[in-house]
Amino acid sequence: MWRRSPTFRQQCRRISEAENLRIEVVFVPQLPLTPLRALSTVKKHESGTIVVKMKLRAPGNYVEVIAHEFEHVLEQLEGLNLQAIAAQKESNVYRNEVGAYETARAVEAGLRVPDEYRRGDDREARAQTQHSVESSQGCD
Repeated sequence: MWRRSPTFRQQCRRISEAENLRIEVVFVPQLPLTPLRALSTVKKHESGTIVVKMKLRAPGNYVEVIAHEFEHVLEQLEGLNLQAIAAQKESNVYRNEVGAYETARAVEAGLRVPDEYRRGDDREARAQTQHSVESSQGCD
């Protein structure tokens, strides 16, 4: 994903810059709400730390699901109030079939990253890697 998707690299860059974020990814055989392929829970602590627990149904299309869920993480980092946005007429935020908030932005990221992955030209990623400083953060 890192090498073949500029969108995913951008998501990772923004996530790695967040000092107040912890993401835990867990692969599970099933989710409590069966139509879902992933379920993320977000806890915001008084200290400002945001903890996201991402449960991904295994096996699955992880390229799409991770990109989609990472976009939700970015929405939280930006402080978006999805409940308030969903209440606005003709917003791009809505409640899905199980009552969780969904955004057109996350759906789009979940479609764009697999498309980039399939077309995959990793020359840009290799060039970026050669000019970057090694880091323990990020998605690579």
